[in-house]
Amino acid sequence: MAVLGALAGPLAIAGYYGTSFARGYGVSMSFVLLWAVAGVLFGAVMGLAVWLLRSPMRPTWLRAVAAGYWPGIAAGEAAHGIVRIPVTTSVGYWIGEAIVAIAVLAATLWRKVRGWRATLAAVAAAAAIAVALFAVYGTV
Repeated sequence: MAVLGALAGPLAIAGYYGTSFARGYGVSMSFVLLWAVAGVLFGAVMGLAVWLLRSPMRPTWLRAVAAGYWPGIAAGEAAHGIVRIPVTTSVGYWIGEAIVAIAVLAATLWRKVRGWRATLAAVAAAAAIAVALFAVYGTV
């Protein structure tokens, strides 16, 4: 799963920048490289998170952290969009992304994580990831 995730990240970036280029927008090779590397790293971790969530024999706390991984990324990106770039993309888009992040976290908790401690761990993981992503986006 981690290998598939590592492949999916850069392929998504290739699709995004390929479409931008085809539509006549400028494409910065430094951004392509940055996001391709991020796609490999975060995609591999996403693949690992999916594997953990699909494996009921894994420790509960580890599955809880895995449940918070993608929602944390989406929430952090939504916060970045709302706070830092509301002029280039509608705030409604970013609010929608935040709502989807919360919905995915709730659905994943409902289906894959049991117990209030594990639920708190998943929410804490999502919040920590969101804050970290927001901080990193502020430097890029």
